[in-house]
Amino acid sequence: MANALKSTNYIAGWLGVLAIAVIIVAIIMSAASSDWEFGLNSISDLGVQDGALIFNAGLIVGGILFLAYGAGRASNDTGLYGAGSICAALAGIGLVMLAVFNLDMGSGYMHYLFAVWAALFLAVAMIVNSVQLWKDGGNRRIIAGVAVAVFMISIVTFAALTQAEWQTYTVFAALVWFILDIATYLASGLNVKKVEA
Repeated sequence: MANALKSTNYIAGWLGVLAIAVIIVAIIMSAASSDWEFGLNSISDLGVQDGALIFNAGLIVGGILFLAYGAGRASNDTGLYGAGSICAALAGIGLVMLAVFNLDMGSGYMHYLFAVWAALFLAVAMIVNSVQLWKDGGNRRIIAGVAVAVFMISIVTFAALTQAEWQTYTVFAALVWFILDIATYLASGLNVKKVEA
């Protein structure tokens, strides 16, 4: 039974890696195939410019994979890791809905609503997972420290950068943190529920 749980954790972890890779590739490919300009355009603009199909498809696929990652982890995680996993799954739903309700849909209200949804649940997942990583001690505290750095840089640069620059830096910093968190998750097997034999 413990091996089955560990196998589920590895599958969930790799789904998370794949989700992030799909999202990053979609952003880069969409930006390269449009007149998107760093600092002038927000990431959301990729969903309505040339290359929008690549971006929106990437968000939908990446969001579904992130939902599966969060749900897979939540099925085995406990405590704060479990809460973080549920938040990751909810963020995956938000990513899908960002593509469904792009900026051209009506007034863009639904897009902004799901942008806040995804950002909020990603941030909460980072916070609660980082608290547990810190509690676990050892090298895991480095990953928790990276989350603190991401939040501090995000707060400090909010006033110094354009909204579009700030959003882009913050999104990529959060994606890097999730890659580190997932790598720790895959490498440790720490989050597997204790199963009585």
